[in-house]
Amino acid sequence: GIKCYVIERSPLDSIMLEPDGIFKESLIWDTFNEEITVSNSVLKIGEKEIVKMQNNPQGFRPLRVEENPEMVKLKKTGKSIFFLPMDNVLWTAWEQKEHPMRPVDNPLFESPLEAIQELAKYIESLNGILVIKKHPADLFMDKITLPESVVYLDGDLNHIFEHCDVVITFLTKLAFNAVAVGKPVVTLGPNPVA
Repeated sequence: GIKCYVIERSPLDSIMLEPDGIFKESLIWDTFNEEITVSNSVLKIGEKEIVKMQNNPQGFRPLRVEENPEMVKLKKTGKSIFFLPMDNVLWTAWEQKEHPMRPVDNPLFESPLEAIQELAKYIESLNGILVIKKHPADLFMDKITLPESVVYLDGDLNHIFEHCDVVITFLTKLAFNAVAVGKPVVTLGPNPVA
């Protein structure tokens, strides 16, 4: 008799309730048959956030932009820069081979390393540069050897977005930020942005 909701932390400084979105495979929707309703107050929060986004030309929260010398140097090469902000691969089940959501979350690649290697090869064939930023909570990137052509970078996201040409994502919510600042976004997982 207790109502339950799946609350997703949202890039809109708000919350999203999405029974039909990224959580649709969850057992919750099958286990609890009672119709899930969204209160008017939650809808009003969402409407307020949409207005806030429309009035904010920077998209989302304005961040300080710190110049990253490595990124500026890459831009001067004249090559196209493809930016891949990594997911926390532990939470998206990539590190857990037996996890049932692994092929659902990441249908195209067996592992994050395979994804990076394939992307690097393809982007190199386009005379581009693949730039990777690891997820702040993830230790996976410290354990792998990246292909030589890949640039591993950390730093201010706004600055990286400003200088890159294309943003590639799996499930990460940074896809929303990339769309907000007008960058072309390629999603390789069932990202809501897709």
